[in-house]
Amino acid sequence: KYAAGLFDGEGYVRIAKVTKRGSKNYIAWQVIAGIGMTHAPVIEAWQREFGASISVNDHSKRNIKHRPQFCWKASSQLACGMLRRVLPYLIVKREEVELALELQASIDTYKFKLGNRFWKHKDNAAIFARRASIAAQICSLKHRKFSLSR
Repeated sequence: KYAAGLFDGEGYVRIAKVTKRGSKNYIAWQVIAGIGMTHAPVIEAWQREFGASISVNDHSKRNIKHRPQFCWKASSQLACGMLRRVLPYLIVKREEVELALELQASIDTYKFKLGNRFWKHKDNAAIFARRASIAAQICSLKHRKFSLSR
């Protein structure tokens, strides 16, 4: 529950669209999740629990009043493993996470069926349109406003 609350407030989920330079036929989608904060022990515990990597953004180089930010980041299956565990307790990012998990399920379903010749798959247009739609929905959810009414 603590992890879900922390992720709701400090975490993010996004979808990366990867294309190969010079290839109009190669498109890959990837779920990415992360969390960042200035308290390293929490991020280190997060890494022990969920795996993946930690990086440090040292903002003190630009402004000595700023502390370093410790960032945990995961992609694909590793990210979705964490997202599945916190999903039941999420409030703010619930819809984003549900969509990200839907996208990862699509990736997993067609992982070896589309292969390097995905443009020849009979359903490729619908599959990639749905993935693009999911990415757009997640992006739009990040711009919604919440009311302060009780």
